[in-house]
Amino acid sequence: MSINGINDRKITVGLDVGDRRVHACYLDADGQIVEEAQLAATAQALHRRFSGSIQYRVVLEAGLHSPWMSRTLIELGHEVYVANPRRLKAIYQNENNCELWRGQ
Repeated sequence: MSINGINDRKITVGLDVGDRRVHACYLDADGQIVEEAQLAATAQALHRRFSGSIQYRVVLEAGLHSPWMSRTLIELGHEVYVANPRRLKAIYQNENNCELWRGQ
């Protein structure tokens, strides 16, 4: 399914970053998957995928690629969150926090 036409509410994109590939999962405001994509773990691939008029909320795990990826995504105008994997359990178990990402 394409995310085109869903501009009234912010889309959250979870990035599962590997050394060579990135899996992107796009969630609508209700937490429903609206699109999934695979791309290379390169700046060029991020620019191709995330340049445009739609501004996303992007969540990725802290790791080797997170510094340059988060800078690139911020430069493209996206809202970016880098999650510390050691703190994720404390975050998702806290009832006062909004749920941004649901693992599958």
